[in-house]
Amino acid sequence: MQTHGYERSKPWKQALALIDLVRSLTAVFENDDLGLAGKLRAIASELPLLTALAYEQTEYDKLTSHAQAVNAQLFKLLAQAQLAQHLKLISPKQLIQLRKLIDTLDATMLSLADELFEDDGQNQAA
Repeated sequence: MQTHGYERSKPWKQALALIDLVRSLTAVFENDDLGLAGKLRAIASELPLLTALAYEQTEYDKLTSHAQAVNAQLFKLLAQAQLAQHLKLISPKQLIQLRKLIDTLDATMLSLADELFEDDGQNQAA
């Protein structure tokens, strides 16, 4: 089976780890009248694709645009998770655990352009 470069990248792996955490946290939601479990899962499930799109860009500006899309999705995830914690669907400790993964992926996306592009402006991974 052929693998793509983004499948070995840190952002891809971190996005998959976020999905796993969201799934485990939302699996035990009780009294989820607002459908937060589904919202959290839907937001998280878009992250790997967004990270892959960013990783595969051959132009710096396009990569940063995709990285900003990942950032926006992470903030949506955090907002929904904070609501879930407020409704006592997840504990403060679980929110902190999720926040750490969100912050890690966000920082990775911010540094991705520097890692992939050298002075000539060409993507080294593409």
